[in-house]
Amino acid sequence: AMVALTEALVLERTRAEQLSSVRNLNLWGSNLEDVSILKQMPNVEVLSLSVNRIRTLSDFRHCLKLSELYLRKNEIVDLNELRQLQHLKNLSVLWLCDNPCVGDCIATYRAQTIAMLPNITKLDNIDVTEEERREASETYKNLSPTMAQDEDVCCSSHEKADAAAAAAELDRQEADRFEAANNAVHTESQNNILFAVLALLKELDRDALRTVESEVLHRLRSTDSSRKH
Repeated sequence: AMVALTEALVLERTRAEQLSSVRNLNLWGSNLEDVSILKQMPNVEVLSLSVNRIRTLSDFRHCLKLSELYLRKNEIVDLNELRQLQHLKNLSVLWLCDNPCVGDCIATYRAQTIAMLPNITKLDNIDVTEEERREASETYKNLSPTMAQDEDVCCSSHEKADAAAAAAELDRQEADRFEAANNAVHTESQNNILFAVLALLKELDRDALRTVESEVLHRLRSTDSSRKH
């Protein structure tokens, strides 16, 4: 069964009265997979969760004051999970070694991590140099927080434009259906009136028919006149 980090466990370990007051949490080697309770810990500054079974960093994005994160020997496969931490401006220390996302090339992993998190000063207990930071930024520009935000904005703009175009097309189709329905109703109404008039004509005498003829001619002249204007 999945082992979850619970409020009771956090409060027991930290002896805090509530989750929002927790500043430091150490649960090394606890077999944890679900750490979604972190969403309720916005003030935590140091998290030591090495040697667990954590697979995603999505819950850590809510820890806005986080400055040190220790996640050695977990089960994080995709290095792009680090994008979840890009808005954490206080994050300066990160331990991520011995996760599957590190891969075989430590240098590449290190450069990509620094590119995604340019504010960190120490990665896997090794100081980040300014030269490393500059090279990582130049080599992996597409991984920088600024580029990620631009892509999000661009995608958002395209999505909004596509949605607007789709909505306009639906409106046009709806208008066409409405017009067609109105035309059908109008045609049916006219046909019903015509049948009624023709039926009544059979009941009229000669003088009445001449009156109808006069009215029809007058109506036709009025219609022709309206079209010209």
